[in-house]
Amino acid sequence: MTSSTYQKLELNPKLYRPQDFLIAGGLTHLNTGAYGVVTKQVRDARVEWLNKIESHPDLYVSDKISQLIQETIEPLAKYIGSNPKDVVYVENTTVGVCHILESVGLKKGDVILASSVTYAGIRHTLRKLKETIGIEVVEVDFDFLSDDALVKVFEDTINQVEAKGKKVKLAIIDAITSLPAIIQPYERITRLVQSRGGLALVDAAHAFGQIKINVEELKPDFYITNIHKWGFGFRGQALLYVKPSHQATIENIVATYGYKANTLHEKFEWSGPVDFSKWYSSKSVLDYRKSVGGDEEIYNYNHNLAVLGGEKVAQILGTKVYGERDQLGYMTNILLPVKTEVEPNFPKLLEQYILKNYNIRLRVFSFKNRYYLRLSAQLFLNLKDFELAGLVVKEVLDTKLNQVIANSKL
Repeated sequence: MTSSTYQKLELNPKLYRPQDFLIAGGLTHLNTGAYGVVTKQVRDARVEWLNKIESHPDLYVSDKISQLIQETIEPLAKYIGSNPKDVVYVENTTVGVCHILESVGLKKGDVILASSVTYAGIRHTLRKLKETIGIEVVEVDFDFLSDDALVKVFEDTINQVEAKGKKVKLAIIDAITSLPAIIQPYERITRLVQSRGGLALVDAAHAFGQIKINVEELKPDFYITNIHKWGFGFRGQALLYVKPSHQATIENIVATYGYKANTLHEKFEWSGPVDFSKWYSSKSVLDYRKSVGGDEEIYNYNHNLAVLGGEKVAQILGTKVYGERDQLGYMTNILLPVKTEVEPNFPKLLEQYILKNYNIRLRVFSFKNRYYLRLSAQLFLNLKDFELAGLVVKEVLDTKLNQVIANSKL
């Protein structure tokens, strides 16, 4: 689809809400996709819970834990289209994936399907299981492709595995890849994997708050999503869904009082005394979303800003955005006009130089021998922020590249 056939995108000025956030004055923060951001309203809800817990620790850390977790997880589970009994809190998506991989019963020779852009933390877990158990990891080669072509690459890879007389035991499927940032046709890939007899584990780290989720319609075997990245929650807030038929098998890798318990909630609610305020206050993210107009308004503003902002930056740099508009959520990938032989640490050097000298936080990454910017939209940003970033990146690349590279010699 050419750019001329796209509908005109607009930004609702009512959704530009820097006053709701805690971002430092003068900082242009274009990297929400890394660690998320918390609103003042969500911060206040957690502080209230911190105070309440300290007013009677035993009551809120022990006596009422089951009741409070059930009460707070219910609206979040419904938000992702799941029965609350099938969803538990975990620290983050990586931890959730580890719970599954460590307890799903993998054996020597089992084939695990991953992607060339699977998150590094999960790749290290797979490496560990390869060394300790003897699993086989097969990678799908990710590239900037149409949805149909992405599904075809997964299908071709499964065919190659089966041609060797093997079967895919489990596939790790990104709902939204990170670097580069692309919304994958994960529903179709999930159905494909399951139709070939494999278990589908959806790594939806970037999904909550960025795309619509309906777990019961999707019917994955496992689904893990962070609340903190795009849901305005605190780091340490994530949800793990386990299909009912697997709940007897899956265990908390921190085996304490819930080991071999009868319900998923009993297995995961207690791993020792931790700061439960992050979970007790987590449903406040839904209250904030409603207060600014709801999901559709947030989706439209952030998606439109990512698309328009990315196209503006690409225009300034004389390059292009990678990924079709409907494959972009709140993040955009812009090609940098730089040769890859510049310097091995160039992405980090450029990020830090721009942060130090211009107070702009952005993400630079390399992919298939080319450098890209990943810029994240959020309600505290507008189109001028993207334009500023584009102008700064162009200035640095045109006139200060030697200074950036010189920093690697310090």
